[in-house]
Amino acid sequence: MAYEVPEALIQRKSPREQLREKNSRQIQRSLRELQHETHFGKLEIEDLYAKYVTKLGQGNQMTPDIFKSAIAELMDVDITENEELVERYYKFFDTDSNGNVSFVEFVTGASVLLKGTALEKIKRMLFYSILTF
Repeated sequence: MAYEVPEALIQRKSPREQLREKNSRQIQRSLRELQHETHFGKLEIEDLYAKYVTKLGQGNQMTPDIFKSAIAELMDVDITENEELVERYYKFFDTDSNGNVSFVEFVTGASVLLKGTALEKIKRMLFYSILTF
C-alpha cells in the first residue's frame, strides 16, 4: 500500500506543531495508517518524524549520507564506517528504489528492522533481494 506524506508534514514548523495543528485530519489519518501498518504507537511515530525532519535539515530528501547518520542514531550503533552495510540498509528502506527514503519508508523500515517478527524480516529481505538482482 502506497502512502503519501501530507504537505503539512513537509513544512518547516516543529514536528510536534505540525502533527497537532487544528487542520490536521489528513495527518492524523496518516498516523493511524502508519500505526496500523507498523509496530509503532502514535508517540513513537511522532518521535521518528521529529528525527526524520531534524536529519533532513534544509533539504527535502533523505540521501544516503543523511540516512547514514539517521540509521546510526536509530540503531544506537556506529555503522558509519561500513559503507557497504549502510548501502544495504539504505536499499532495504528505499522500497520504491527512487534513491530517496521517504518518511513512510523510514517508519516502515524501522518497524521491520527494530520490532518486526522473523517472518516480516524475511519477507522484507526477500523483497530487497529481488530489487537488487
